[in-house]
Amino acid sequence: MDNNEQNVNAARPGEENSLNLLDIWNMVWDYKWWYVLSVAACLALALLYIYVTPKTYQRVAKVIINEESGSNVMSDLITIAGGAGSGAGSYSSNANNEAEAFASPDLMEKVVRRLSLETSYTERQPLRKVELYRSSPVEMSLVDTLVSSYFSFRLVRTGEESFLLKDFVIGPDKVRGTEVEGVLSQPVPTPAGTIRIDPSINIGEWDNDIDVSWARPMSRAKIYSSNLVVTVAGKNSTVLSLSMTDRFIPRAERILNTLIDVYNEEWVTDKSRSARKTSQFISERIQVIEKELSGIETDLKEYKEKNNLTDIKAVGQAYLEELGKFQAKDFEVRNQLSIAGYIRDYLNDPKNALSLLPANSGLSDTGVETQISEYNKLFLQRETLISNSSENNPLIADLTLSLDAIRASVLRSVENMIGTLELQVAQIAGEEAKLLSSMSSSSGQEMELLSIERQQQVKQ
Repeated sequence: MDNNEQNVNAARPGEENSLNLLDIWNMVWDYKWWYVLSVAACLALALLYIYVTPKTYQRVAKVIINEESGSNVMSDLITIAGGAGSGAGSYSSNANNEAEAFASPDLMEKVVRRLSLETSYTERQPLRKVELYRSSPVEMSLVDTLVSSYFSFRLVRTGEESFLLKDFVIGPDKVRGTEVEGVLSQPVPTPAGTIRIDPSINIGEWDNDIDVSWARPMSRAKIYSSNLVVTVAGKNSTVLSLSMTDRFIPRAERILNTLIDVYNEEWVTDKSRSARKTSQFISERIQVIEKELSGIETDLKEYKEKNNLTDIKAVGQAYLEELGKFQAKDFEVRNQLSIAGYIRDYLNDPKNALSLLPANSGLSDTGVETQISEYNKLFLQRETLISNSSENNPLIADLTLSLDAIRASVLRSVENMIGTLELQVAQIAGEEAKLLSSMSSSSGQEMELLSIERQQQVKQ
């Protein structure tokens, strides 16, 4: 009896376990449709999110920065500034500066203007809005000056050639209760200004309402710049990686390609500015010299006619042979003195205070030419930095001080050079005077004629 009770008691735990598992299964089974509905709802929400959320794509382009030997401007700046600043190592490569230039909204603004990205079109579809790029059934163009830097409206098709504009937003304000009717390809006065809606090749696909928005190029440029990431491939590398994120692959590729084209154009422009300034300087000096040379040639003609001198070589042959070496030296010194004087006048002219200096002007003093070259490099670097920052930037302030110091140094060097050349001219004139005094047999007419000819040769 006792053994049977023990057997029954031993079996009870197993029976209780079986009942517990069965109860759990029955409970789950009773609510099975709730689980099915929950899974279906989650899948529906996931599909809705995928449907509503626009896709984004990324495109990458690589650019090699061509660093000319000896053109590391920042290193030159640190040298001129006495090596001050512990952060100079961050400018060890010009690629870092060019990366900042690529990310500049000013550069992107030119891309926006070139690709006409100021206007965007968004189609209203069920439960979502889809941006249209190169597939918009219409294109908006501006006729008159706008009253704001931003505006948008809703475009509703009302007929084959007619439409309705409503839901205007101008700047931060909404214009309520304003609806404007219009016809395709005809100017339409609106609260934002006069515009024109033209059909595109996709006009046959215009089924839904379209939201049209316009913003100034700089505003659009800031948006696209925020989607652009520029990185340097390595610490000592000159390769830049440009990564553009956008909803449309063709637009991302066009923006990157156009950005590189605009950068190359800006780079060529900056590099050629010094050459253009030098060419302008030479052209101005040539015009002055042409006037002086014309006056000397007139004096020479009148003198020859007055004194009946026809054979110039015969008149001055003896004098030229005797004083040939002095003439050559006098010509060289006076030529250098004339060029130095022009450069001094250029430096002292207030209108040239913030401009490049003429390089390769022909001065024999290599020290002055080196200083001018350094000044022009720093000047271009300052303009590149100031386009991405402001004059309150400490680095730009240091550049300005360095430019002022170099400009003053160039002016002092030119002044010293002019003083030295004037002494040489006086010395040569004294030596010529001694020889002329000993040539009593020479004709005064010959001497005066040769003096005029020598002035002509110097100007030529």
